[in-house]
Amino acid sequence: KTAYTNSSSSSSSNDNMNKHKTFNNNNDKNKTQNSRQKSKISSSDKHALRRLWKETIPYEKGYMSAGVVAMLVSSATNMAFPTVIGRILDRTTKAAAAREGKAEAGGEGGKEGEVASLKLFMGRAILIFVCGAVGSCVRTHCLRMAKEGTARRLRKKLLGSLLRQEKTFYDDPEQ
Repeated sequence: KTAYTNSSSSSSSNDNMNKHKTFNNNNDKNKTQNSRQKSKISSSDKHALRRLWKETIPYEKGYMSAGVVAMLVSSATNMAFPTVIGRILDRTTKAAAAREGKAEAGGEGGKEGEVASLKLFMGRAILIFVCGAVGSCVRTHCLRMAKEGTARRLRKKLLGSLLRQEKTFYDDPEQ
């Protein structure tokens, strides 16, 4: 009875291993098929994007170029944000430490120059943030206008194509 149990358990474990190998082989085949499908999808997507780009650029050059420039300005100011905040914190902590050191020494000299320098720096920082906000607004407006113009032209082409069809086109259920 023991020999039978051992052989059946080893047989079932071998069956499980074979099933596992089959499952893994099927997964590998599915992954290969999925990667092939993705490449096919991406090539058709590329073709569709090229057609859309050809439809957009001749009519929306101005909006697209202004939107891209505004996007660059907005991105540059967003990248400068951490640096500017760091410098503000450095200046304020250095100014606070300098005031404490001068107060202990009993001096007040250089406070006006320090305040003027801090005001100038803060003004520049605010200017950077305003430029970023304006760039973001211009980018949003220009790219939205390009999108709406392209969609309007595509809808007109589609409707014109549908209106030019023969009556039989609408009667045939296979088309």
